[in-house]
Amino acid sequence: MENFATEPIQLTNKFPTPKKVLIEMLEEMIHEQLDLIDKEELNHYIHAKKYVQTLTEDEVKNLCVEVKDLYEEVLKEFEIKL
Repeated sequence: MENFATEPIQLTNKFPTPKKVLIEMLEEMIHEQLDLIDKEELNHYIHAKKYVQTLTEDEVKNLCVEVKDLYEEVLKEFEIKL
C-alpha cells in the first residue's frame, strides 16, 4: 500500500498529510489515471483509498512517516539528492 500512497502524499505538499486530503488525492489520481493505467494498477489505487478510509487520523500520520522514511531510504540507496 505504501507504494500507492507515496505519490498522493508527495503531491499534497503537506506533512503529515491529513486523512481527508490523502483520500481526496487518491480519488483524484484514480479519476486522472482511469484511461492511462491497466486495471490491476488502478485496482491498487482503489484499494489504497479504501484502506486509508479505514484508518484513524493518527494511523494516517504514521503511514505518512513510514512512506517518507521508505522514500528517503530509496533515495539514499540510489544516491539521489533532493
